[in-house]
Order: sequence, then structure tokens, then C-alpha cells
Amino acid sequence: MKNIPQLVRGLQLDRDVGLEQSLAIGMYVRFPFEAERTDNEFREFRIGQIQSFNSIAHTSLIRFDPQNEDEPSEIECSNNHIDRCRILPDTIFTTLYMRRPGRILIHCSDRWIPGQFLDYYVLFEGEKEVKRISEAEIRVSSTR
Repeated sequence: MKNIPQLVRGLQLDRDVGLEQSLAIGMYVRFPFEAERTDNEFREFRIGQIQSFNSIAHTSLIRFDPQNEDEPSEIECSNNHIDRCRILPDTIFTTLYMRRPGRILIHCSDRWIPGQFLDYYVLFEGEKEVKRISEAEIRVSSTR
């Protein structure tokens, strides 16, 4: 019975390693946006893109678009509190490098493939042809 805390800790570390291996920089995740709560009953969530990992602290640095000037644009969050997420249809986006605006129509696949980016069918502003684009190439509002 003395080894139970070590076993539980080992399982937690295995979960963290598994999560970190299934995520990649540039993926969108859902994270709690509020001060640390002792009860972990978070009520406000946002979405943002992973910028980096801290494998020692088991945290991720997440970049997101703040809703006002007083909010930060990055947050470090425990990997235990983040989840992969899809971006909602009809979400307005901008490409990261060319700053082309567009609208997400729908995600391309219903399957989650660990470590792989999600692609979306999109319509760029002023165009009629539907295109396919990776989540790593777009920026969206943190409240979608």
C-alpha cells in the first residue's frame, strides 16, 4: 500500500507525456481563462494556439487574441486543464502571414489524429472557391 502514491504519480506523469506527444505548436486548444481556482471548477474558457511546451512543469504557453487591451495575449496553463478543440463553423479568421481574411465553413474530418493538425474548409473574403487550410496557418477570436 505504500507504493500507491508513487503509482498514482506515475500514471499522472504518463498522462502528461501522452498529452504533450499528441499536441504540437500551432494547435488550437481550449483553456480556462481565470485565476487559479483551488476547486478547479473553471467557468470561463477561451481558445488559443500553443506556442511552446514546458515538459518539466507540464505546462503550455498559449497565445490568443485578447478581448480588450487590459487582457494578456499569452497565458501559461497546466496541461491538465487544456483540451484539443475544433473551431466553430462561421468563425472569421485571418491567415497568419498574408493576413488574408476569411470564414471557416467546417472542419475537414471528424477524426482526431494525435499529433496532427486539423484542416478546415474555408472561404476567403471576395472569393467563391472553397479552400482547405490548416489550423496552424490561421488566427481566430479566443471566444469562438
